[in-house]
Amino acid sequence: MENFDIKHDALRPPEWIAAHNPTLDVRALCGGDLVASIAAEAANRTVTFESEAQLARHYGATRPAVRDAILKMKLAGRARQTRKGKSHPITVLPRVL
Repeated sequence: MENFDIKHDALRPPEWIAAHNPTLDVRALCGGDLVASIAAEAANRTVTFESEAQLARHYGATRPAVRDAILKMKLAGRARQTRKGKSHPITVLPRVL
């Protein structure tokens, strides 16, 4: 075996990980569910989907799961859904620090 230096800081504490991975908190709070996936995509920019159906196809999710995720994001102030004729586009807002 070759000689190597032991890296005493290789395992970082949770505080360090959170400070260096700002989008991780949303995913951690959401448990990695659909809300976490949508929030990760909209972390730095506004994302708009034409409909629940488009969002469901994009993430490979069911419509009920999409409705539940959008409701959670609306309650958190991270999504808006407006009526535009017969469609209901969904706008997911970026994370504000």
